[in-house]
Amino acid sequence: NVLDIVKNREVHLVVNTPSGRGARTDEGQIRGAAAVRNIPCITTMSGADALASALEAWQSGRVDVKPVQDYIAALYV
Repeated sequence: NVLDIVKNREVHLVVNTPSGRGARTDEGQIRGAAAVRNIPCITTMSGADALASALEAWQSGRVDVKPVQDYIAALYV
């Protein structure tokens, strides 16, 4: 099952969009197992989409790195 795959470190990234409440849900156990093993865990589809866009830009060499302050300053120009 998914929890065993995470515990065995057979994945490098977990996309886990929770539907239940509480720490003992399946989702909570998967996130906890990932956290203990330092496996990144994305919990929203918008986060997964942002990661896919970032990886796509990185692969194509279109990454432009600048301080977050520059992005904020541009909002107030």
